[in-house]
Amino acid sequence: ITTLLNYPKLFNKLIDALKKRYLALNIDFIVGIEARGFILGSALAYALGVGFVPVRKKGKLPAHTLSQSYSLEYGSDSIEIHSDAFRGIKGVR
Repeated sequence: ITTLLNYPKLFNKLIDALKKRYLALNIDFIVGIEARGFILGSALAYALGVGFVPVRKKGKLPAHTLSQSYSLEYGSDSIEIHSDAFRGIKGVR
């Protein structure tokens, strides 16, 4: 992703292409998993005019969180999201 970020015109084209793909879905939020997901997700959320929700490694977010564990090749890890990240939203796709 760092190579892509060195070329602003290319990065803009990528975000524009993603915007076209998701615009008709009438979404309310983009969710991005750290760290690359923050870069692409926040830019896409801005382009769509919607909110951005960060997903982080366990223990990195303040306030109350929801956690999901997952398996790794040699163990496991967890990611977290703020428990109120989707307040007022009826469903998530």
